[in-house]
Amino acid sequence: MGGGLWPGKYRTDGIKIPGAMCEYQFPTNNHSTTRGRFYSPFYPSSYTKNSKCVYRFKASGVLGVYVFLAVLCP
Repeated sequence: MGGGLWPGKYRTDGIKIPGAMCEYQFPTNNHSTTRGRFYSPFYPSSYTKNSKCVYRFKASGVLGVYVFLAVLCP
């Protein structure tokens, strides 16, 4: 397995937190970003034990956050 199966296919639309290996923010600013995608970095590669990824979704005003999860098999 490796990350080179489909280069660029599994990209995350969030903003990567500087200095963090796997932490992203998905803010909404003035309703400008209403949808996006996120994937586990390095998918479909394996992770080391106790690895942790953080995804923060922030909705402004009356917006809410809806997350649809799907398992993709390469």
